[in-house]
Amino acid sequence: MGRANIVVDTNVFLSAAINPDGLSAEALYRALEEYQLLHSTQTLEELVTRLNSGKICKYSTEKSRNTITSDVEQASKIVEVEHRTTACRDPKDNKFLELAVSGEAKYILSGDKDLLDMGQCQGIEILSPRGFLEAGTGSGGWPQGGGMIQPKKLTGRVAGGFIGAWHYCLDPLFGNARGFSMPFSRKYTQSVLLHYR
Repeated sequence: MGRANIVVDTNVFLSAAINPDGLSAEALYRALEEYQLLHSTQTLEELVTRLNSGKICKYSTEKSRNTITSDVEQASKIVEVEHRTTACRDPKDNKFLELAVSGEAKYILSGDKDLLDMGQCQGIEILSPRGFLEAGTGSGGWPQGGGMIQPKKLTGRVAGGFIGAWHYCLDPLFGNARGFSMPFSRKYTQSVLLHYR
């Protein structure tokens, strides 16, 4: 069974570029690991243009922008948009709704209030980065309870070769309030991912 599809709003990518350790980055890389990312030519063009704009370059590093660009190139499936809508009160956001419906996405991940206030579009749930993470929306799902170690934050995409620190929450031993981080080799990290899916 293939992975479910997801649409990620441009603002989530930009937030992740500016703050690679923030909530948007955590949600983005969870989405990239667990879902098939969808793009249309229109949304991809907007992402590339805005990611390389002067404002974003001023507040982000070249490394973070290159990481996102590389991951998007590897992970994206380009969809031919056939559905048209004017459902969003901000016309500029309708392209994400059109893409999601055309590509039969399960979720739209966005930080945009105009989209979030809609809640859903034709059964496709629209979630903020926080809502996406709290909902435990992975298609395979991170382990929930049962004495298992639960990955809390992934700051680099394993499949893309970007290994950062893994932050774990050890519920069985220490409770939710405690955590620790440690570096892992790429080979070991991939084996952990496969084991817990």
